[in-house]
Amino acid sequence: MAAKYPKTLRGIRGALQRDIFMRSKAVRRAIDRNPLVLQVTKLDKEYAKKFNEVAKQVNAAAEKEGKDSQKRITLGDSGAVFTIKTAKRMVDTMAAGDSTATGEKLGFANFRQQNYFFKKLFPEMTQGYELGHKNISVLRANMAIALDEFSKEDPRRKALLALFSIVQELDAIEESGVNLIDLIEKTKKAASRKRDFSVDWKKDVDTVGGLDYRIELEYEPIGLNQEKGRMAAKIGEIFKALVEGEAERVETFLAGIPYENLRGSPDLIDDILDLAADTIDPSKKAKRKKSAKKDRGKLTGRGTKPRNRAKLTEIKKPRKTRATTSQKKDVSPLALASLINSKLPDVVAKNMVSPRLQLQTGALAQSARIVDIQQTAQGFPSIGYTYRKDPYQVFESTSGTRFSDRERDPRALIDASIREIAATLVTGRLFTRRL
Repeated sequence: MAAKYPKTLRGIRGALQRDIFMRSKAVRRAIDRNPLVLQVTKLDKEYAKKFNEVAKQVNAAAEKEGKDSQKRITLGDSGAVFTIKTAKRMVDTMAAGDSTATGEKLGFANFRQQNYFFKKLFPEMTQGYELGHKNISVLRANMAIALDEFSKEDPRRKALLALFSIVQELDAIEESGVNLIDLIEKTKKAASRKRDFSVDWKKDVDTVGGLDYRIELEYEPIGLNQEKGRMAAKIGEIFKALVEGEAERVETFLAGIPYENLRGSPDLIDDILDLAADTIDPSKKAKRKKSAKKDRGKLTGRGTKPRNRAKLTEIKKPRKTRATTSQKKDVSPLALASLINSKLPDVVAKNMVSPRLQLQTGALAQSARIVDIQQTAQGFPSIGYTYRKDPYQVFESTSGTRFSDRERDPRALIDASIREIAATLVTGRLFTRRL
């Protein structure tokens, strides 16, 4: 028997309150069913002009036959056939996107309906492309709703902010070639700056709730869309683990990210209250801060009783770079890449001494980074890295140029630097690959 999912955003919220994870498919359908949400496909200048011509034809037919007419009409150069009712709904949706309207009127076309319409009307525009959410992904919407539901005292909140940050960076990708390791690195920088995400996730909650803004849809190249989809699936698995209280898996994925520094709306409110209390009576500020940290420490969700279906462990602070033997076994490939990348530029620069390439501008050292970690058949990590090949690749011993030199080969330099860092993180053998 197929699993039954909530049909509304209210149902999604209720599930999260009970620590039940909802897949993106259920959230997407709930958004589509919300009559307050306006979703609009973004067209480039050429196709926007073509659609305007189609709109004139549809509006004229609707005025003559009635907007709910089931009479068929042929549209566009492709000769696509739609009922007047279907075409008029699509025209009204796009018109609302160009005005100050929101989805307050019933009958606007949702994601699936718009995708069907444009694939049929402009097949050449959609060939090799897939429709996606431009300004907010379904996964990010799911996380924003969770942030809105998790209480201020919920120990999962900080880790969820880290995942939200990673997905926000994922949504911003417009070209292929970016990987999950790069996104984690950006989140580490956000955490080091104590980034406040309160405005971001609140705006997302308003967007999917139809209270403000609108959801923009855009056709992306299939390769890019699928590439982002694979990364979203991996992050979604960790989000599921977080909702269900699998602390160890979440901590392993986020190892190296000081996510305790990330801030959401409760901390922003705390800061305002702190400022007011400090102005009136500094002693009250100290007392309030002390009580604010009470009862934090276990990944038990919103309630006080641990759930029986998930093993719950205490939240630990993000692991430091220097690990013990027992910790080395727990470092995930993504965490390992993130930890190595955090030190790699400095270690490469330190190792750039004669007879190796010597440090001058620092460009080579700063460009070295891990982009991929796989496992060999024997279970050892195989680390893929890259660096600025122009102009440094000419020094590779196999380059075939007059500059090729085994001792000045950048690969040997970076390989040695990676091994130096990895020695504190993993046991056993490892392999490196220049990509």
